Amino acid sequence: MPRNRAQAISRTTSDVDTLVFDILTSVARMLVSTGYGFSRVNELVKIAFVQAAVGDGITQDKKISIARIAAITGLTRTDVSKLVRTHKSNNPSLGKPTSRVTRVASGWATDKRFALSDSRPRDLALGGKSNSFAALVRQYSGDIPPKAMLKEMTRLGLVRVDDRGRVVLVRTDVVPSRRTTTALKATIPWIKFLARASTAQIQNDLTSHFKKFELKFSSLPQVFAAMHELRGRHSAFVKALEQLGNQVRGEGRYSLHLSVAVAATNPRVSRPRRPSVHSNKGAKTKNETAR
Repeated sequence: MPRNRAQAISRTTSDVDTLVFDILTSVARMLVSTGYGFSRVNELVKIAFVQAAVGDGITQDKKISIARIAAITGLTRTDVSKLVRTHKSNNPSLGKPTSRVTRVASGWATDKRFALSDSRPRDLALGGKSNSFAALVRQYSGDIPPKAMLKEMTRLGLVRVDDRGRVVLVRTDVVPSRRTTTALKATIPWIKFLARASTAQIQNDLTSHFKKFELKFSSLPQVFAAMHELRGRHSAFVKALEQLGNQVRGEGRYSLHLSVAVAATNPRVSRPRRPSVHSNKGAKTKNETAR
């Protein structure tokens, strides 16, 4: 292969790596904030790759082989065979727990060493060789130090420390935040549209325009009126776009696929920052307030 062609291919791969990394970084921020573990994402990604190879027309084979799926996805044939047998639907169910935090909580609730005689989780001392939070973490979390695990489990609302300094199990499951769930739901239609365009299910290149901005209001009634107006304008905009394609009778020779999305946060109160004082010798003191 000529050197310049190899360099071009390398640059193209690097570009894709950068774009995928940007996408994954944004998704990871949402998941990390709500305690969703990497091991669970890793398993879902494997399932998604196999389903994409089987069901999205990557090849013309009517019945694709395990070896062919492995070649397409980069997974081992053992992994592919297991995933094909286990996950045949578009809504895979994974075994629990799959993150270290939930593994510790589950072990606490089920391991007799850390439970009372009536099977209730025991309130644990932070340190100690046996029947302690430190011992529990060593047993179920691998190399995570007990203090780091305590901070994370406290952040996620799984544990609390009582007045005696003992660690109390509040619940065993991490509850995803509503914000994260809503944000992920909002991205699905747009991502599916982009996937269809990029895999030639839509036979044209994609153009995209993006604009993010902030609107300011002096009262909540103004906010709600604006939200109502926004919904109306969105509906009118979509109808106007649909009418653009009605200028040709019968079946048109060309088609244009569109996806229109509007995302907005709930209203919040904007509080100005406190004035900061800057002074210099020989100059007047002035206050600067950041908007």
